[in-house]
Amino acid sequence: MRTLKRITLFGLGLAVGVCVVIFISRNPEPVVVRYFFGRTGAVPLWSVAMAAFLMGMLVPVALYFVGLLEFFLDHRRARKRIEVLEKELVELRNLPLTEAQIDIERPRPKVRAIIEERTPLLEAELLPANEEIKEADLYPAVYDKRGG
Repeated sequence: MRTLKRITLFGLGLAVGVCVVIFISRNPEPVVVRYFFGRTGAVPLWSVAMAAFLMGMLVPVALYFVGLLEFFLDHRRARKRIEVLEKELVELRNLPLTEAQIDIERPRPKVRAIIEERTPLLEAELLPANEEIKEADLYPAVYDKRGG
């Protein structure tokens, strides 16, 4: 597929080149170009056409390089941000763990604590202090449907 694309582009370029050579050979006479602020001397028509082509290509090429510069600057900012974040990650990995962070033996918070956080104070005080609360007590509608 890549070879076919290259052959096609080469053929297209060759055809354009042949057309340019034919245009130059059929129009050898010099022309005078009048601008808003003056005029040129007698120059060959092909040079005027080539100058117009090059001036027309100048704008897209300039816009391409502006986009390329913008991409390069964004890439550079991203690389610097990655370096900063990697340094921060290394620093965080090297921090010593405190006892509060590594308290593995401490049991998970009981459902009672979660209920007390979510219920108003009056309802939380009405719950029995020593009774174990099960998940089925929290969601009776779900457990009644399952039969559990």
